[in-house]
Amino acid sequence: MIDSYSFGKIKICGKNYYKDITVFEKEIKPWKRAVSHKVLPEDILEVIGFRPERVIFGTGMWGKMKVDKATITKLENSDIKINISKTPEAVRQYNKYQGLEKAYGLFHLTC
Repeated sequence: MIDSYSFGKIKICGKNYYKDITVFEKEIKPWKRAVSHKVLPEDILEVIGFRPERVIFGTGMWGKMKVDKATITKLENSDIKINISKTPEAVRQYNKYQGLEKAYGLFHLTC
């Protein structure tokens, strides 16, 4: 579960993170993309390899990060459900799906 989110900071299990992250089951890792504010298909290859049921994208406080259409198609073709929303809402969605589905969260923490 994610404890809280505010601009530039996400708190998980009592620990603060200040850079974009991915969260899957109990694994939290830095999230680096080929292009700063765009999610391209090559950015999600590892995600698909984990075979989640759902991928939740947090696009930043104001939604400045964009998920490329080819990325959406790649996930859909892998039978993975997708949620794309501003990070505050994405955090709520991620927490909601815990225990219900294998959810993989990718969170942009700033703009």
